[in-house]
Order: sequence, then C-alpha cells, then structure tokens
Amino acid sequence: MNQSLIDQIKSYGFDVYMKDPKDTWLYFTNGTSIGYVQDDRISGISFSTVHKPNSQTGTGFRLDDGFTNVSKDELEKCFQVPQWASVRDRAMTKPYENIEAFINADDFNKQYKKV
Repeated sequence: MNQSLIDQIKSYGFDVYMKDPKDTWLYFTNGTSIGYVQDDRISGISFSTVHKPNSQTGTGFRLDDGFTNVSKDELEKCFQVPQWASVRDRAMTKPYENIEAFINADDFNKQYKKV
C-alpha cells in the first residue's frame, strides 16, 4: 500500500489497520464504523463498506473505483449501506459494533494491526 495514501486517510482522523505493509488493501475506522480501501495498479483506488459476513451480501458493498486520490467524503460513504442496495440486502446487512469486534471476529482478522 502506498504510504502517502495511508497518511492521507489518517490525516482525516481515521485509524488505519493492515496485516502487512505490502498489502494493497486496508481497513479504516472512525472508532465504530469500518470501511475498506484497495489500491489496484490497474483499476485505481476502490472503496467498500464492511459488515458481518452473510450469504446474501458477503462482507461488504463495493462502492466506487478508479480514483487516484481519496477525499474524506468518499471514505465516509463506506460507513453506510448504499442507497442502491435492495430491501433484502439491507435486512441482511449487520455492521460490526466497532473495530475490536471486527478484529476479534475470527483468527484471520486478528492479524490486522493499527498502523
């Protein structure tokens, strides 16, 4: 992940969590809500929501991609179920209570550390 992107996200007041600095993705939080950012060299920066896994909507909704930089407004969209989600999708989507609940959800998530 690009260090300047991490620094930019942190400059907006968010905490950033990663497993490995070589990863191309990260999770960020305002303390309760959680969002996801991926930096792909081909498709650019993409944003996703984060919620508890379920069979209907997986672990989040991909919102936007193709960005070359990140604004606080774009990041905060990751904290809400998108307007285009169906009523059924909305009913299935349950957010994590906070970043600690996300990290403690399973052994894989326990690898994420605040950077």
